[in-house]
Amino acid sequence: MNKPNIQQAKAFGAISFARGISHAPALDANMMEMLKGRKVGDPRTIQEMKAWHRGWHEANLAANS
Repeated sequence: MNKPNIQQAKAFGAISFARGISHAPALDANMMEMLKGRKVGDPRTIQEMKAWHRGWHEANLAANS
């Protein structure tokens, strides 16, 4: 099994915030491409989704501080 791509997922979250995409990874085409072909429950997906949210929230906080 491949390792999760946490840094890339976090970057996608930050980029999504900058582009005005709502706090929903499913609306991010890059994130969805990363997850494409995986089975539901893949442990990498959970870690990457959390990283995406973290990136989005950190960008939001930075922009609104």
